[in-house]
Amino acid sequence: QTFTDKAVQFLCVGFVAVLDFIVFSVILYKIYPPLYFVVLGYAFVGTLVTLIFGRQLVSLNSERLSNEANFRFSLVRVRENAESIAFYGGEKSEGAEITRRFDSLTSTIFGLLGFKRNLEFFTTGYRYVIQLLPSLVIAPVYFAGDMQLGIISQAYFAFNHVLNDTGLIVNEFVNLSSFSAGLRRLRIFQSALAAEASQENAVATEFRKGDGPILEVQGLRVRTPNSNSRTLAENVTLSVARGERVLVVGESGIGKSSLMRTIAGLWTAGD
Repeated sequence: QTFTDKAVQFLCVGFVAVLDFIVFSVILYKIYPPLYFVVLGYAFVGTLVTLIFGRQLVSLNSERLSNEANFRFSLVRVRENAESIAFYGGEKSEGAEITRRFDSLTSTIFGLLGFKRNLEFFTTGYRYVIQLLPSLVIAPVYFAGDMQLGIISQAYFAFNHVLNDTGLIVNEFVNLSSFSAGLRRLRIFQSALAAEASQENAVATEFRKGDGPILEVQGLRVRTPNSNSRTLAENVTLSVARGERVLVVGESGIGKSSLMRTIAGLWTAGD
């Protein structure tokens, strides 16, 4: 909901800025063309500087979202497995892991706050330093008697509208970076879902009723479901009739549970 609200908000703000820019650009250009081109150049330089030095803000926001998710997962995991953790005496290790993730989150937040502070110094200066420029540009024309005092007020008004419209990225960069970080996480999640759906050589488990074996496996190879996959079992062939029992034995860590997950359809890495 927050993502969609921000998307609609940015769309509305951008649409209003475009209309406002068109109207007041005409007014400012008719009053004094050099001042119009000066504000365009100033806005271009300010936007370019903001994009160059503000790129790190997107990465910091992405890191913050990731650390927040990891910390929430740790808390939920401890809450759901509190009895098992207490039974095996894992309070110390679980507490250390939660503390590590909390420290990582607070470190990222402090770094984000510092970067936002520095960026806010720049954007504030960007908005107020330029206010001296119309006076410097128009003053010679006014003292030469070629422009009336009322026209100067109109030029200031139009100048500030054009400046706010062209400096939209500078003024909203903090919010845009946060929105971009959320969009990046959604894109990564969508890519992961697409990769899972289009996984090649996936093991498909089919359950059938009726006569014949209730379970039949032919030449199964099991791999770990990650980018650096390794083979856990291969050339597994078996047939289990109704009423039969099968015992899978072996040393710890050789892949017994992984084999069961693959046969049950929980793992699809293999062929």
